[in-house]
Amino acid sequence: MPVPDRQSAALVDRAARAAHDADPLTAREREIAGLVARGWTNRRIAGDLVLSERTVESHVRNVLAKLDAANRTEPATLVGRDS
Repeated sequence: MPVPDRQSAALVDRAARAAHDADPLTAREREIAGLVARGWTNRRIAGDLVLSERTVESHVRNVLAKLDAANRTEPATLVGRDS
């Protein structure tokens, strides 16, 4: 691989890592975190997004872990209400 290609690939890798570090949530987790921040229950989120409650529970658990939040109220301040 020529030097410019390697440098480009390394730059893309660094940018991807930086973006992930800045926002560790997936798009779906961010969507669910926004609904949790609005005070929605898992059942309401599941119904609105056509998911099982179990799936929503898993997403909420992942969001709390990734944001190092102790409970459902913390994502409201971490994610923001306009998510």
